[in-house]
Amino acid sequence: MKLVRLDDGQVIAEEVMQARSFFKKTFGLTVGPRLDQGQCLAIKGCRSIHTIGMRYSIDAVFIDQGGRVVKIYKGLKPFRVTGFLPTADQVLEFRAGVLQSKGLLAGQVLVLK
Repeated sequence: MKLVRLDDGQVIAEEVMQARSFFKKTFGLTVGPRLDQGQCLAIKGCRSIHTIGMRYSIDAVFIDQGGRVVKIYKGLKPFRVTGFLPTADQVLEFRAGVLQSKGLLAGQVLVLK
């Protein structure tokens, strides 16, 4: 599945991987290989994340149930914790720097295709 911005159809991620297991939801990107430029990891039911145990920075986008961007973190460094976002339903984690060229803003809507 691809992640695209609803208003203009720009592809934000070519491949969206879903964290479905308790293990993958808990540990996310702290284990396994780094994401490629066109990939993101989606963690449903997530209102805050940490990068404790990470060896590299990431970009993170929190979205609500309708896919609307609630908050964007660019270059989130290892051993950090984001704030709690009560309206968030999901987080999308990217390799650091990927969002720089996407022009993504809070309030925009993202959809899976």
